[in-house]
Amino acid sequence: MIKGIAIAGGAALAAIALMLVATDGIASPKKETPASTRSLVFIGLGAGLIDSSLSTGHLDEVDQHGDFVAAIEGGYARMLVGSWFSLTALGRYGVWQDGWAQVAGERRTRFDARLGPELHFPLAAPFSPVASLGLGGGATIARIVPSPSHRVTESFALGWGLNTGLRATFAARPFERHRIYVFADGALHVTSIRQRIAAPNGQRASELHRFVDRQLLLGCGYMLEL
Repeated sequence: MIKGIAIAGGAALAAIALMLVATDGIASPKKETPASTRSLVFIGLGAGLIDSSLSTGHLDEVDQHGDFVAAIEGGYARMLVGSWFSLTALGRYGVWQDGWAQVAGERRTRFDARLGPELHFPLAAPFSPVASLGLGGGATIARIVPSPSHRVTESFALGWGLNTGLRATFAARPFERHRIYVFADGALHVTSIRQRIAAPNGQRASELHRFVDRQLLLGCGYMLEL
């Protein structure tokens, strides 16, 4: 799963960057004063650490132990005040594997949608770097695929939840309108997923699981000024 996300994301980044850099080469040679950036679109890859806990109807909060998270992301930032304040929409799809999921052989994936304000701080340095800080929140859709080796027939309904996060970004402009960026993203997720169990003796049970996890994601990507 992680290898597939990395390959697909890397190929997409490379293709978009090459195509857009090539289009600059066939642009009109007439030089004009560049207009202020009105919006940004971006795509990137990230990986990091997660610390998760679980509570159910008969269990208080239980530590699921930390492990890893990896994701591909994309987003759009619309400048509202000059080039320093924007409303930014972020979408992210990836895996969230805590210690319990690794032991149980579960495969966990989720999609986050986040919206919030972002501040941008242009710096006086080569390659026109910009530092940004954003805060946002939104909805989460999660999926758990149980291990087929379990003695009981186990399944999980599609999970829903909320997420909020603080994001710091640093971008440099090696070519006009094109940026390369790195980011650090700290997020909190609260997700509810219903587990269904059918034992070999015919008994059935259903229980709501609530996951609370904190993650730190580090990554890089490509950004286009519009």
